[in-house]
Amino acid sequence: MRAKEIFTLLLCGLGWLVSYGFFFRWHQANGFGVGPFLEAWVEAFTRSPGYATGFIYDLLSITALVPFLAIVDRKRIGTRAAVGMVLGLSLSVSMSLAIYLIALWRHHASEAAPSA
Repeated sequence: MRAKEIFTLLLCGLGWLVSYGFFFRWHQANGFGVGPFLEAWVEAFTRSPGYATGFIYDLLSITALVPFLAIVDRKRIGTRAAVGMVLGLSLSVSMSLAIYLIALWRHHASEAAPSA
């Protein structure tokens, strides 16, 4: 792995760990059921201040962008990476974007490599 791939994975992994740290603390205080978690999402959209709502909509738009990128670039990045991007959404958007970036960089590197 090249340095930028390692750095990208570290940043995305950190994003995943920090966000799940907050989710875990929230679940400890409110229970681990799906119902309360979904209710909190609805509350975040309907009762939160403008900044938080804007941030959530930004996150949702990026979440929608990931499957789109996986479909559009699947020939360049490969089917395995495209499927990994979509499945990576079960962890976090950060992880899906890391998979996309690394697959794209590897594709560009293979194009730039001289043919034998």
